[in-house]
Amino acid sequence: MVQLTTLSILVTLATCAVASSGSAVARLYAREHSTDSWDSSSSSDSSWDQSSGQQLHDSSSSDQPKEDSWDGKEGSSSSWDDWEDEGHQDNMDSHKSDRTYYKKADGWKEEPYTGSDVDVLQFALTLEHLEDQFYKFGLKRFGPRAFKKAGFHYPEFVRDQFLTIGRDEATHVVVLADVIKSLGSEPVGPCEYDFSSLKRIEDFVAIARALEQTGVSAYTGAAKLIADKGLLTAAATIATVEARHTSFLNLASGGIPISEAFDTALEGPSILALASPFIKKCSFDLGKINNVLVVKNGRINHGDSLDLESKVNEKSISNRDSGLFCSFVHGGTSRTVAGSDCHVPDDIQGFAYVFLTDTSEPLQQSNKKSIISGPALIFVDKDPKYVF
Repeated sequence: MVQLTTLSILVTLATCAVASSGSAVARLYAREHSTDSWDSSSSSDSSWDQSSGQQLHDSSSSDQPKEDSWDGKEGSSSSWDDWEDEGHQDNMDSHKSDRTYYKKADGWKEEPYTGSDVDVLQFALTLEHLEDQFYKFGLKRFGPRAFKKAGFHYPEFVRDQFLTIGRDEATHVVVLADVIKSLGSEPVGPCEYDFSSLKRIEDFVAIARALEQTGVSAYTGAAKLIADKGLLTAAATIATVEARHTSFLNLASGGIPISEAFDTALEGPSILALASPFIKKCSFDLGKINNVLVVKNGRINHGDSLDLESKVNEKSISNRDSGLFCSFVHGGTSRTVAGSDCHVPDDIQGFAYVFLTDTSEPLQQSNKKSIISGPALIFVDKDPKYVF
């Protein structure tokens, strides 16, 4: 992954030795299932109460949520972006709300990862902050009445599961921050976020689904970077919970709960490209971010021709531009087709990542530098069935 390599949003901190990792792991295990930061017993439309009784809200975002609802339950595919790169660049400008999109710089050279386990934990914490604030914002905006109007068969059950997912993410934030402190570093705080795209529950469910899948790919991609085996095991216990969240959200979206025999690992620039549309600014450097790739299609089915857009050096490009190719990565496989013939393969089950590249070769570790933008995260839900 990039600079801090571990979960979704890169964070730059001074490298710290992982001296007292044993006690950190013990604390991580001890705190992972604590619920003292949440109280899900309340059923009010805007209630996530801490033990102190305070109402939780997205204090980092300028968008104040209001209760809203939607009439239909038409699941749409969400488009997200990612790409993989195990190196990092130390000369990236700080992440700003008016992000600069860029292609591979001349003379760019991939370097071996040199960060510490603390860097990986900081990266994971950055993603968990995003997820935590996302659920607080969304569940304050969409209360029980909105879930009932959404057309779910079991609206109270669905919202309870969202509350559980939000509580899990809040717990991950507390635990990761405690472990980082125990290792002698100051944990990063939340960024400022933009959740203005959450206009309907349809949006809330679709983005939650994409966020959780991205989290699974991020933890999987970061595993190779964690030196301490105790911390690696502890991180795996979070990754598996993120995967359970994903399975529920697949079902809530009308999709299949288990899509492939293997998950897809992603590295820092890919995770950041996917997460950055929700980030206004951070007080720290996020690191290298891949060009964001946007899918313009609505619901996606097998055989559909994708309409992809991106910005490279402030210039808009699409998959139909000459010399560009679409690379589909899913379930441990990679397939590349001409950009002008970017049809969704029939063997995709559930989700896939799509990259724009400048080569017809399948995307692999050896030719990652061929990536121009992305990937975007697409979901293919054949014959959606809403069991909830």
